[in-house]
Amino acid sequence: MATEVRAISDVRWPEGVRLPVVLTFEHQSGEGTPPLPGDRPNYMMGGALEYGGRIGIWNVLEVLDTCGVSATFFICGTTAEKYPDAVRAAHKAGHEIAGMSYSFERVRTVGTARERAIVRKTVRTLQDTCGAQIKGWRCPDYRVSPQTLDILSQEGFFWIRACSTTISPVCSTAPATS
Repeated sequence: MATEVRAISDVRWPEGVRLPVVLTFEHQSGEGTPPLPGDRPNYMMGGALEYGGRIGIWNVLEVLDTCGVSATFFICGTTAEKYPDAVRAAHKAGHEIAGMSYSFERVRTVGTARERAIVRKTVRTLQDTCGAQIKGWRCPDYRVSPQTLDILSQEGFFWIRACSTTISPVCSTAPATS
């Protein structure tokens, strides 16, 4: 069972740091596109998301390089398969690669076995694509299931972005499974 981690009140930032910033990017290629009524494809929104996967990421990487800034990229497994060169470039440039499901699956209502399979498939795909060790996770819709934290802890994750305003460590007292 996962346990809550309390905020540490005596944290001190390194000398000269006044405002720490965590910069993250959601690198996807249309997996999260909501359909139009009647379950029709939403080409307008999907096209914008695919632009990010094909072209936008290169612009972002260039700006980050110019500014000397590192970031975290949340990436779906299917995006890594569609645009492996972009994922490799982000990793090679020193940015953290974090998982964001395989194909934008929402896990809050799936069973433990299905959620674990999604996590493992995503990690395997990202590692095979760029060689990164995946230690961070974000559920696509920011909603976790009752077992998400246990699964991530058992799979070796260090942190999860569980909602739009927090990044939390993953702590669990659940036994590891294989």
